[in-house]
Formats: sequence, structure tokens, C-alpha cells
Amino acid sequence: MIINCFYQSKFAYTIVPWQIREDLERIRRQGADWITLNVLEQDRKAARENIDLVMNEAQRVNLKVAFCPERWVGIFGGVNNFPSVWTVKNMTYSLQDAQGQWVMIESGPISDPRLEETQGFIFDKLKETFRTWPFQGIVWDRPYLPAVMDAQAYGELFDHWHRWILDHNPDALIAYLTRANSPLQLTDRELPALTHKLARTVFFDHRGYTAEQTDELSETIAQLLAEPPSLCCYYDYPANVEDPERSMKLLTAALSA
Repeated sequence: MIINCFYQSKFAYTIVPWQIREDLERIRRQGADWITLNVLEQDRKAARENIDLVMNEAQRVNLKVAFCPERWVGIFGGVNNFPSVWTVKNMTYSLQDAQGQWVMIESGPISDPRLEETQGFIFDKLKETFRTWPFQGIVWDRPYLPAVMDAQAYGELFDHWHRWILDHNPDALIAYLTRANSPLQLTDRELPALTHKLARTVFFDHRGYTAEQTDELSETIAQLLAEPPSLCCYYDYPANVEDPERSMKLLTAALSA
């Protein structure tokens, strides 16, 4: 089982190098093999040196690093809830409903994935990210499937992107996080089997947990790990948790058992 820690938004703005170093040493001791960073469309200019620092520290403690395309063109999820910069600047390519109104989700407008302009931007940004940093994998967070688009056609786009990734790194980690309760999201069954290299992914999303929910965390983890997954993802000290220390101790104990 691969253990992947979501180390997201910890490198934003001004960072303290020794804190990054201590974090990654702790994460490695907890049993993680990988960390995943969230990369915004603008991070090559806005956070390049900070991501460089995290990558170097991860390499030092033998952690592999993947990235999550954070809110790219409004289609993908992430830890932050704000609109895509490219989508807002290029509303001509955004999805519209039958009445000609912009389709809006909680994070803002969505670019139409059927259009060559949208597909081209995602592909260009994908290549830019892999060429700027030595990422070893990608985690697609809740890819949205607009109701107007055929699931098979959407899956073929992922196939195209994944072929390029695997051509440049045959051992790349490719994973998807999905939410089955959202009608707009692509399910695992609809994603292309060719490059979906991980048969089963478990995602511990304990953001926003109350103390009472944390009481049930051990039981929840045990249920999800009853059938060992190929990949286990979790957040490092997720936001808005009432008892974060206890939450992390329970998670660490379960993953190291």
C-alpha cells in the first residue's frame, strides 16, 4: 500500500524552511512514501522558489512528490475554494446552460472541456508543471464531468494527458480522488482503465471534523482499510479540525499498524 500525505498550501506566501524540514521528517516517520502538493495555474510564477524548497527537502528524506492541479479551468478540486484565473479571464470558453447563463459551481465558473482552447490550456499547464519541477506523479482531485459532455469523450482527454506523462516517466503515479455523491463528477468506472494504474484508492478526508467525529475516526479508518487499498491518501493537519492533534495521532497509529 502506498501512503500519500496531502501536504497542501503549506508553502504559500512566506515559509519558514526549518518548519518545512521538520514537517517532512515527521511525515516520513509516520510511514508516508509520498506527499502531494497543490499547484495553482499561476504557481510557476507565484510560488516557484517555495515549491523548489519543499521538493528539495522531500528528496532529502526520501519522499516522492506528486501534485494536484488545483482548480485548473474550474474543472478540478483542491483545498482552496476560488475561481480559476484562466477561466475568469477567458469566459468566452466557459460552460453555459440552456438559457445562455454561465454554469457556476461553488468555486466559480467552469471552462468547457469540449473546447480545444480549454484542452490546450490544461495540456500546456500539465507539461509546464512537470518540466518546471521533478514531480513523480499526479493526483486528479474530483474531476468534474459537465452534464453536457459524454463521459467516454471526457475519459479520452485523460488518456491523452496520461500517455504524455507515462511517455516521459513510465513509473509515474496517477490517481484520482472522486466524490460519488456529486452528479457532476466523473466516477472511477468512467475514467480510462488504460492509465488508471491504481485499482483502489482510499481517501481520508477529515477536514472540518468536530471532536465527536474524531471519536469515530479510528472506526472509520478500520472500515476503509479492511480491504487493503493500492493507495491511501490523507491530509497533514487538515483545516478546521476541533482536535487536530488527536486526529493526527489516530491516523498515524492506523497507518503504521
